[in-house]
Amino acid sequence: MDKLNVHVDVPEAVKRSCAENELLSSGDHLLVGVSGGADSVALLLCLCELAQSLPCKLTVAHVNHGLRGQASEEDAHFVAKLCSDLAVPVVVREVDVAARRKSKHESLQQAARMERFQFFTEVCREQGPSKVALAHHQSDQVETIFLNLMRGAGLRGLSGMSPLERGLFGLTLIRPLLAVTRDSIEAFLAERGQAYRVDYSNHDTKYRRNLVRHEVLPSLGKLNSDVAGALLRVADHAREGEDYICTQATPLWQKARETLPYGTGLQLEGLRTTHRALTVRLLQWAYAQECGGENDMETTHIQGCLRLLDQQAGRRIDLRGGITALRTRHHLVFCRERPEPGQPYELELPMPGAVTLPDGSVISAELVTHAPADYPPSSAAVAYVAGIKFWLKVRNRRPGDTYLPLGASGHKKLKQAMSEAEIPLPWRNKLPVVIDDGTIVWVPGLRVAEKFRVPKTRLESVFKLTYLHGGKNNCSS
Repeated sequence: MDKLNVHVDVPEAVKRSCAENELLSSGDHLLVGVSGGADSVALLLCLCELAQSLPCKLTVAHVNHGLRGQASEEDAHFVAKLCSDLAVPVVVREVDVAARRKSKHESLQQAARMERFQFFTEVCREQGPSKVALAHHQSDQVETIFLNLMRGAGLRGLSGMSPLERGLFGLTLIRPLLAVTRDSIEAFLAERGQAYRVDYSNHDTKYRRNLVRHEVLPSLGKLNSDVAGALLRVADHAREGEDYICTQATPLWQKARETLPYGTGLQLEGLRTTHRALTVRLLQWAYAQECGGENDMETTHIQGCLRLLDQQAGRRIDLRGGITALRTRHHLVFCRERPEPGQPYELELPMPGAVTLPDGSVISAELVTHAPADYPPSSAAVAYVAGIKFWLKVRNRRPGDTYLPLGASGHKKLKQAMSEAEIPLPWRNKLPVVIDDGTIVWVPGLRVAEKFRVPKTRLESVFKLTYLHGGKNNCSS
């Protein structure tokens, strides 16, 4: 099966991949995931050589999953010794994959993967790496394409892994070994006399990937001796189609997407009048924006969202990762469910500054010179206010709350204003209320109060208020 590029020069292939795919730049700080196996050891050796010529900084991350007892401990010691010999700093983390698997009801592989990426995220945040290098190689790519084919994946799944992508938890991932086979890697290490660790669980065919590697693909080789090459060509064709769909969907995304204070909304009119393939891509992008790339959208959920387009407002379906797709009058909204405040709260908002709310959401106040010409903005998660007399406070909604909306002739109950603004019922008690000396200034999703409108004729301090629900910046494009 593993016939392609068997005798490639591995360091040269890594250098070429980094250049052609723009994976590295001078001054980069790279986090390298090293398990101790042949693939990651080879990647580290190649990057150490490349880092000297760029130059760039390397840090190694090793995760001890604790699944193989003493062998896992020996893996960690091996990686630490290797990094010491190469003068590369290393961070080692022990994680309890079994506990996560039980609490999250995930497969063993998925639980281990999520723990790894969570660890990578923490190291990047604490120590400054901007990219994470992973040791996936061409043989992994072939297996991934086949597994995606078997689960009925679309073009994106059949495209396989990308040399450069933004992945879990917003990490930038690079895969410099994707053009190199496993045989080439092992030959390279043998030439260097470099030892590596062997994980014998990789031969256990109770795991799907091992079954594909050791039994399925060799059997398919009887039908096509170049089955690996055939699958890689399928990926090339799928990638071309994927690129075209993305190109066509981008302007539709910019037009149909609307940033809402409780999630990402897609205007129904735009979804109903375009080709189904483009509609599906918009659904996938909106879902990914809310879940941070932690999960892919399953086919059954895509079909459920498509059905929601023709159903009445208020209907909803639950998706993976704690995301809900909710049908409103004019939008299909993807949002992450959050509990209502357990008790009343009232917090001070520094001017300028930010405050974190009990559910992890953030409201910030920034002093600006003026409001945009097209204010009120289309984004209901941002407001511009003036005439602030005291430091603002943020609290949850209270019974009987009223305010005078911008341009209105009289006061309205907050409950009525939220209904008219089509704020979904489950979110009306979750959205924060910004007040100035007891007077309501703004609620995300509503117009600012008339008293705090930004004047056009006289200079006055103007503050930009931004609401990031769940601590996520959904105002980014």
